[in-house]
Amino acid sequence: MSKADIVEAFIDSLCLRKALSEIRSGSMVLAFRHICLSLATYPGTALRNPKFYAAVVGVLAGPFGRLASRAGYALGIWRGRPLRMPAAR
Repeated sequence: MSKADIVEAFIDSLCLRKALSEIRSGSMVLAFRHICLSLATYPGTALRNPKFYAAVVGVLAGPFGRLASRAGYALGIWRGRPLRMPAAR
């Protein structure tokens, strides 16, 4: 597993998915913090992830972002797949 894989998994699962989850639960401040964490740690990787833009729009939309996030989760758009680690060599 390379450093790029670890960085991508960190940004995707621990920052952006968590931000979308916080939007869904209605906590816009925590979602904003997760977005800022992704930008502060690895901005290039965060900006290349489409979930980053969905989270930013969700935070800016306020209560409408919460409704859209719930609809996206119900449709299976943001659930994602579990992180699969390659076998160690």
